[in-house]
Amino acid sequence: MTQFGQEISRSSRLVEVLAVTVVYVIGARIGQVFAIEPGNITPVWIPSGIMLAWVLIRGYYIWPGIFLGAFLGNSWAYLSAESGDALLSTMLAGSFNGIGDTLCAVGACFFMRKYFQFGDPFKSLNAFLGLMVFGVVLGPLLSAIFGVSSLQIFGILPSDVYGASFVTWWLGDGVGVLLLTPLILAFAHPEDDIEIKADLPEAVFFAFAVMLYPIVAYSVGADDFQSSNLPYILIPILFWSLIRFGLRISFSVTLFFTICLIWLELLGLGPFVFEDQYLRIMALQIFVLSTVSSIFVIGSLLFERDRSYHLLNEKNQHDPLTKIYNRQYFDTQLLREIGRAERYKKSFSIIMFDIDFFKKVNDKYGHQVGDEVLIKLSGLVAKKIRDIDTLARWGGEEFMILMPETNEQGATLFAERIRAEVEKSKLAPHDCVTISLGVAEANPEATEELEVLGLLNRVDAALYLAKTNGRNQVQVAHEALTSADA
Repeated sequence: MTQFGQEISRSSRLVEVLAVTVVYVIGARIGQVFAIEPGNITPVWIPSGIMLAWVLIRGYYIWPGIFLGAFLGNSWAYLSAESGDALLSTMLAGSFNGIGDTLCAVGACFFMRKYFQFGDPFKSLNAFLGLMVFGVVLGPLLSAIFGVSSLQIFGILPSDVYGASFVTWWLGDGVGVLLLTPLILAFAHPEDDIEIKADLPEAVFFAFAVMLYPIVAYSVGADDFQSSNLPYILIPILFWSLIRFGLRISFSVTLFFTICLIWLELLGLGPFVFEDQYLRIMALQIFVLSTVSSIFVIGSLLFERDRSYHLLNEKNQHDPLTKIYNRQYFDTQLLREIGRAERYKKSFSIIMFDIDFFKKVNDKYGHQVGDEVLIKLSGLVAKKIRDIDTLARWGGEEFMILMPETNEQGATLFAERIRAEVEKSKLAPHDCVTISLGVAEANPEATEELEVLGLLNRVDAALYLAKTNGRNQVQVAHEALTSADA
């Protein structure tokens, strides 16, 4: 990299570090809206989840932004300039807060990757365990030790509420991680999301249920809300969202419900109304932690199930040697294409080809070289076909190509290009490998059962004619049938 490139990289990193600082302060100020004395002990510490996700996605170099953001965001809550000593205490406590929050995010990321191979989220229960141990428990514990202890040491927090403040701080950071880190990672890694299975009417009904919940909770009043089962109706709604709508929507809804519960608590209408404000916050935090953890476990299990299904499906659909599709998959696609052709009256074609004198290749060079020829040939043809085409190994050295919306003329031209490309390619060590090809166009007017058998018989006859006429050539089905009749 040139010096100019290095300067650009350094400047972009500096901008990102400053962005981290700004985001941390904004998150801290939002969280402090719900805080109790001394102003930064809150039901959910928003920056903890954002910072851990940021480190996991971008790397450790953003740590100065975390430190500066934690220093500014925490000091803002209990800033006192009444005297020089008070200002010094604020600066020192803020510095310890910065150290604790930096170690919380960076340390959790380091140990999650080292001991749990944490990469993309939701890959397994192992990833969930790593997030829980280091992201939700040990990291926030370290932040609470530095944060609450410094507040007491420098006279900002009374000693008689140290224990309650410590637990609330610890749980608040943990809730922030569990709510926001998976949500951010789910949007950062959309390929890891669980497939959405719901249709539009179900989605509308689900959105209605989600929006109706806070309205009903607000309307029934505190006493009725606490005595009812309304708090626990959240759980089946969240499971519904996870199973039918995927991880991103599920975690978004979880965050929405948590905001609603905090809002209800501030209004004195929530389900956890205790006289002691610390007990009220802790009850809410424990409810959120247990609920979201359950959602996360189910999500990880669903992801493992879907991944196992897709791996098994891929294995059943692909030829183990050439890695292209197998005959079983081709049969399925052929039936589907015949049905589509009958419905829309659009033609399609298939090409059958095999390697000329392939037995001689095996006899001369051995089966290992023969396998390499099959692999090279399938790879060469796979690069030439369209995305909508299907290439499959039919058996032995025979292959099939399904070409939707392609007539006989177009398929024949393509087959000739493939034949010429194979002939000039060096697939065997010292010999020229050639292929013979047969082409057949489907008849949309034929019935499905008869057309499958008829189409396969016609393309097989075309290939046979190519072989008997001298090999290394393309023949079409109607010519093969004419030759057979003659």
